[in-house]
Amino acid sequence: MERSKRFLGLKKEAVLLDSWIYILKAMLAIGTGYILGNMFSVTRLDMISVLLGVMYNLEATNISAVKGGINQLLASFLGAVTTGVLVYILGVNVVTVMLGMGLTLFIALKIDYTAVSPVAIFTSIYMTQYLQSDALGNPSILLTIRLRIFALGLGVLIAMVFNLVFSLIYYRKITKKRLEYVKVKLDFVMSYTYRFLTEEGDLQPQYNA
Repeated sequence: MERSKRFLGLKKEAVLLDSWIYILKAMLAIGTGYILGNMFSVTRLDMISVLLGVMYNLEATNISAVKGGINQLLASFLGAVTTGVLVYILGVNVVTVMLGMGLTLFIALKIDYTAVSPVAIFTSIYMTQYLQSDALGNPSILLTIRLRIFALGLGVLIAMVFNLVFSLIYYRKITKKRLEYVKVKLDFVMSYTYRFLTEEGDLQPQYNA
């Protein structure tokens, strides 16, 4: 019984970070994204962007999710336009792929210097590898940008809604759980440090070496 409980359960730290709620929220959100994405003629052409948009923007708090979602959409749009212009001028080749990625990374870092959104990176690749065609069968930069932003935007919007709903459910307990999580990690660090300083074992010789 104890062995099966350890196998099926999560660590205490994961529970304190509301991992079970996150799993439930992710399942419901991505299911909603699948249903809504297939309802629209544009977004059903790119369900990958819809579903990735959902998952990349699921956060514990709605405020951080809104900021992150806006940054991702902005970086993706600017990256799509930049790479699209390069594709229009130079076509799809190694130079376009390289310059498009470099400019997208630069734009993403200008928006948020602490991190580069995986969504923005994916958008740069997307604009060179997933070009849409118009009614005449010609590659269309505008249709590709429209598809990418609409699909990603729908995913971000769905994630924001679920972040808001779930934050209303557990926001009262989140501070207590986060403090308990910090306490657990601090206890571990202090215990490890105490053993390192007081016990004669494998740790001390490794440190001296």
